[in-house]
Amino acid sequence: MAHRIGSMRALAGLCLLSLLACGPKSMSVRMRDAERRADSVNHALDLAEKAEADLEVKDAESAREKRDLERRLNSARDKVVPAVQKLSEALDKLSPTAPTREQIAQVEDHAKDVREGVDDAKDMFVKDPDFASWAKSQRSKAEKGLDEVAKAKVKLKFIEGPGAALLEAQKKSKEARTQKSPEDRQAKLQEAKDQLERCVKDGTALSAEPALSGAQLKVQPGPGKPLPPLAWVTQCREAQKGVDAELDKVKKLLAKQAPKKPDKGKKK
Repeated sequence: MAHRIGSMRALAGLCLLSLLACGPKSMSVRMRDAERRADSVNHALDLAEKAEADLEVKDAESAREKRDLERRLNSARDKVVPAVQKLSEALDKLSPTAPTREQIAQVEDHAKDVREGVDDAKDMFVKDPDFASWAKSQRSKAEKGLDEVAKAKVKLKFIEGPGAALLEAQKKSKEARTQKSPEDRQAKLQEAKDQLERCVKDGTALSAEPALSGAQLKVQPGPGKPLPPLAWVTQCREAQKGVDAELDKVKKLLAKQAPKKPDKGKKK
């Protein structure tokens, strides 16, 4: 473009010379006419040069913006892709029957990393629709991961609450059988009873949570069949009946062993 404009300027000079050499007009008139036309041509060429320069600046800016966008898109992908991979791995490790605090924390952290990475790139959605579609699908994975976290937290609450109470009650009942004195045996049985009452009360309430609908839970590590939350509550109720029966026996034994009070109305 610049070369063409230079050639046009040279051509305008030749035209000026030809105008000076031709026609019946006086030299001064031809001179003024040629200068006027040359000025007009030069003005047009100046405008063309400016337009060319502006276009070059715009092209440079466009190329720079394109490079910057591509760099930011790659940076966003580099942040989101590993987080999605880690989220997937954490979800695979999240136990459906006995989730742990560590497992839940891993899923939650990685899901938040994915969501943060996508949200940081939201301003690029309008600039690259394909990237926007991909990013939204990754954010959807994060939201599903957080849904699993919410369910796992309720499961853990049941395991650490009613489930732990049942295990503690079983422990206290076992300890009661090893106690030699009726008083110590009664104390252990009462502790077991308190834990079982907690298991029934809290377990019944938690079992109504939507997150536990259809859930199968294990309340202790190791082998053992997972059961629905209400099945564990039923075990607590049955165990409570057995503890109540044992408490009644101990109370009757203590009553028999209690020293009889002297009959005040009986004469010596």
